[in-house]
Amino acid sequence: MALEEIAERIARDAREAAERIVSEAEAEKAARISEAKERLEKEFERDSGRLRDRIEELRLRQREHLRREADRKVQTARSTMINRAIDRAVQNLVKLGDEEYLQLISAILARCALRGEVEVLVCPEDEGRITKDFLSRHSDQDRRFVLSEQRHRSVGGVVLRAGDVSQNATFSMIADLAHEELVMELAAELPLER
Repeated sequence: MALEEIAERIARDAREAAERIVSEAEAEKAARISEAKERLEKEFERDSGRLRDRIEELRLRQREHLRREADRKVQTARSTMINRAIDRAVQNLVKLGDEEYLQLISAILARCALRGEVEVLVCPEDEGRITKDFLSRHSDQDRRFVLSEQRHRSVGGVVLRAGDVSQNATFSMIADLAHEELVMELAAELPLER
């Protein structure tokens, strides 16, 4: 074999080897791209699923938060309405005519647990309605009601005092003491819609 033939054969073998290497490299490249694409698609699907789940979770949380906030606002509005209704009812008691108003005061005096001389404090607005004469008609053997020169600052009703012991029977105090019960009664009249 001549030198030229050997060189040609080496060149041919080198070309064939290069073509095989290139062909194998192309095949390996295609396989790697396919694997990478498949892996990326799986990761994308997994991440998309997680994202969808997270979005749904956030949406549900937000919906629950908004529902709780709306419930809180409704409860606050109901409480405000109920408190106003109680305050208005107390104010309406004070505006009763003398006969009805004095019947309420008579009921308070009849329930008085104090004995002996009982000082009766009235509010400035009741000075003309609750008189010494009215109180003496409600006195008995166990207690004698005496109109005090002092006045209380609450809304309607009276404060009863015997020595160091006193009973606050003002309408505002009676409403405060019965507040929870009144709230329950009025709340039943204002049911929440869901």
